Amino acid sequence: MEREFALQWMCDPDDPAAAQWWTDDERTSVFRWDPHFHAVWHILSIDGAGTKRATSDESALVVLGVGPGVGAERAVCVERAISGRWSRTEVKAHAWALTKEFRTTLRTWLVDATGSGEHWQEALTPPPAGVEIVPFTTTQDSKRHRIETLFDDYARGAVWHRGKLTKLEAQQCAWRPTLSGPGVDDLIDAVRAAKDHALYGDASRAPKTRRTR
Repeated sequence: MEREFALQWMCDPDDPAAAQWWTDDERTSVFRWDPHFHAVWHILSIDGAGTKRATSDESALVVLGVGPGVGAERAVCVERAISGRWSRTEVKAHAWALTKEFRTTLRTWLVDATGSGEHWQEALTPPPAGVEIVPFTTTQDSKRHRIETLFDDYARGAVWHRGKLTKLEAQQCAWRPTLSGPGVDDLIDAVRAAKDHALYGDASRAPKTRRTR
């Protein structure tokens, strides 16, 4: 009861500017860790920044494991979450390395096509054999709504972490609706995109088994 009250108070809609959704407080934390999460396939979410300047967002790459089941009934697990001010060549190298790590189950590169996204699609082409590039855009919903729905899926137990993901979890705990600027939500957005794709988007069913070289 105490935890439920604390969660409701933390997300009080009457004070949106002060809202903190993720927290390290054990009474209110929605983080769940499972080093043995059973993923049947994986998505690599790529949120590429427009430039490498210090005033720009970082590029973010997130590997999401998708559990068995269909649509919103399944659970997902963040397995890798990295970000940095990288060139397109460096981002592609990271993408290939992560794909190699999950060589038999990673079948989708989910690429943010908002703004300069078409340049990222071009830079990442061709992907590894058996991997499909799937573009997505974020213009239809507000940032607050996108992140709030991600938190809701954490709160209901649909999103797990394979282990401690220090940079992602620090970004989540620091996020507020009024925050803006570089490094505020790049990893959060990459997780949100992969989660939506797996639970609610075109990926309502797992793609065909990936064939590798």
